Amino acid sequence: LPDAGGKLSGGLLEKDFAAAVWAYEHVQPAGRFTDTLPMTEAMYLPLRTTGTALGVLRLRWRQDSPPTIEQRTMLDGFQRHIALIVDRQRLRDAKALTRVMAESERLSRTLLNAVSHELRTPIATIKTATSGWHTGLDPAVQSSLLAEIRQASDRLDRLVANLLDMARLESGHVKPRVDWCDANDIVNAALKQVGGDLANRDISVRLPPGFPLVRVDSRLIEQALVDLLLNAAMHTPAGTPVEVSAAVEGQTVAVTVADRGPGLPAEALPRIFDKFYRAPGAAAGGTGLGLSIVKGFVEAHGGRVHAANRPAGGAAFTITLPHQEPPST
Repeated sequence: LPDAGGKLSGGLLEKDFAAAVWAYEHVQPAGRFTDTLPMTEAMYLPLRTTGTALGVLRLRWRQDSPPTIEQRTMLDGFQRHIALIVDRQRLRDAKALTRVMAESERLSRTLLNAVSHELRTPIATIKTATSGWHTGLDPAVQSSLLAEIRQASDRLDRLVANLLDMARLESGHVKPRVDWCDANDIVNAALKQVGGDLANRDISVRLPPGFPLVRVDSRLIEQALVDLLLNAAMHTPAGTPVEVSAAVEGQTVAVTVADRGPGLPAEALPRIFDKFYRAPGAAAGGTGLGLSIVKGFVEAHGGRVHAANRPAGGAAFTITLPHQEPPST
């Protein structure tokens, strides 16, 4: 079959390859038992439905005499059937490629729109804060402006980090560097990162005493928890509590981030971890990348993540990871 450039390729001897190319380009038989390059090892028959050839059928004969009329009739039938299958597959591939290109274009537009919006807000905040800065400014106002600049800078930093993480996931370059880690340390490190975003909230952490070590890439799981905590901060009313809990369930470890917000619309649950997906009625801001990054990091560990609504109100996101007993000391 031809390559993407429309040229035949294959590990044939020079003379045989020349016969195959001739049959392909001229849409005529070549090789053994034909008038074109008959000294080659095999017969080369063009595969076509209409017009140009789709490929070449290479046929090695066991007999020393030319094919009979019956053999040629059977062979013509084989050619037609194979050509139809090749053509059908070609059309299917072209349709799939068109669909992929359309989806890629859609995602590109979505990404551009989301990133553009996310960039404008913190940049506008920084410009406003710096334009209001002048010598002799009241210290309290200075402190407030600095806090706004720092918060906007953190938002920009998270946006860039999310884009880089998604690029790594898409390229397949995320390879967890697993080691035995303390789950308490991972949770505390994640909470420290989002301390400002969860200010003035009641944060409860429930890990059973003597919780076993977990074998994970601490940086990736910490980032997954950060994204879940930021998701709770963004989509729940200020002042509502957030809970982090963990449990060993047989051969798995489950870590849950739960809130007391409005919960998730039923139609959003199947798509909540899709790239760029934003649930109906979601608060303004965000690119729709955070939860898909969580999914990618967790699945890189052989785990899974799922979302559910809590019976008493709110949403719960649970990371489930494979668990094994740590080595004895």
